[in-house]
Amino acid sequence: MLYEQEGDEAPLQMLRKTLGLDNYIKPIPRDRDPRSLVEGKTDVFPGYLSNEAFYFYENKIPINIISPESYGVDFYGDILFAGEREVREHPERVRRLIRASLKGWRYALENPDEVIALIRKRYGSAKSLEHLRYEAKVVTGAIATAEYEMGRFNPGRLQYMARAFTRMGLLSRGEVPPGLIFEDILINEGEVEFSSKERAWLAAHPVVTLATPENLPPFSFRDGKGEYQGPYRVPPLSGESAGDQVQTGGGKASQSTGSGENRESAGGFAYGFQQ
Repeated sequence: MLYEQEGDEAPLQMLRKTLGLDNYIKPIPRDRDPRSLVEGKTDVFPGYLSNEAFYFYENKIPINIISPESYGVDFYGDILFAGEREVREHPERVRRLIRASLKGWRYALENPDEVIALIRKRYGSAKSLEHLRYEAKVVTGAIATAEYEMGRFNPGRLQYMARAFTRMGLLSRGEVPPGLIFEDILINEGEVEFSSKERAWLAAHPVVTLATPENLPPFSFRDGKGEYQGPYRVPPLSGESAGDQVQTGGGKASQSTGSGENRESAGGFAYGFQQ
């Protein structure tokens, strides 16, 4: 396996430990050329879905993608940092930087061709036009399916990362220092963050019927009074109550019910709304 001891490889290190693969992997120096996988120089090639994977896509070479997320290894990627003094003395400047960064990201997602042209003209990217378009498509898809809206930070996920780094020997203590996350981007415990499109859909559909299993006690069932009992309830929408918006209905959770989209997850049921 091509491998290099650097920050980007932390999820791979954690994946190795999670699956107990250390005795089965022989690290070799990484040359960053995906052809090494095709030529048989290595059995596994680490890389980004938005970057290195393009070589195989462009040359129509079938590959098996092993995603750390599929095994519960889900780390934050690029993060903006500010010094404590800057946050304490200039909090509004920090807020403006956050707003400007998110504005730039949203513009890039909504205008990929314009931004690609800018990258090629001003920054002299060595990537081809097709590569940049592929990269934009993959990044857009990843952001669209993210658990939380872009620009928000889950402290529980950061704590998970700290403990993971401790197990890998990269940290001496698996604790997140108090005040590390800027309060404006902090996600409160139990809060569900919806995108603007999802909020618009909910606003246009004041009553949502939720298909729920009725014969799986104690997980999901109807009690003696015919009332639904179980965990499939909608939490508060960023502080706003959604209790009156959802009605539980009969039917199997793995089946579509008109406006619903059929989705299942390995750890239980995942409900989706048709856009």
